[in-house]
Amino acid sequence: LADKLQQQVTDQEGQLQYSESRIRQATLAAAQALINDAKVTIVRTVDGGAAPGRTATFVVCASNAVNTNQCDYVTDGNNDQTEINLALAALPAGGGEVHLTEGNFSITGVDGTLGGILIQTSNVVFSGSGMGTKLTLTDGNTNKNVIRVIGNNLENITIRDMWIDANRDKQRVPGGRILFEADGIRASAPLNTANAQHPRNIVVENTRVDNCT
Repeated sequence: LADKLQQQVTDQEGQLQYSESRIRQATLAAAQALINDAKVTIVRTVDGGAAPGRTATFVVCASNAVNTNQCDYVTDGNNDQTEINLALAALPAGGGEVHLTEGNFSITGVDGTLGGILIQTSNVVFSGSGMGTKLTLTDGNTNKNVIRVIGNNLENITIRDMWIDANRDKQRVPGGRILFEADGIRASAPLNTANAQHPRNIVVENTRVDNCT
């Protein structure tokens, strides 16, 4: 009798685990369906804080990353600023860190802005995995920076541990003019905004920047 009862308990636990697994799969599938147009892949859900054992709030994987198991967003090698900007926008109000894995990230300028990757809030760490993390601006942009820090009175922003290629010679130069906004990293207050305060305490460390104006 004891053996039969134990077997029933084991069977019920197995069914419960199976049901929970199906629920999780369905939830992730529904979330994925909502953002298919943006070509974003969600690997796992995050509750707004760092997962146990991680220091970054969100991790973004390159399309050629070795391991994507611990990533919150996975890029596809085209318009990779989409996934990165989604991660930055999803940071909690108090700030946090977006970390990029090793690999290549293809960055295109966002329409209506002066950048590809947009940091628009305070208390943000944007980190890579050393020189193995490379951000390259795609051909044919006009007045776009790879990373644009822009906002009124922003502070405490760190960019570190990555390689940035602004791809200067393959950007468009209207009318033969010199590109003004074509840097690896540029920080300023919003343009044409009265009494706007420029960002302060911006730290860039262990970062290589090539081919900018």
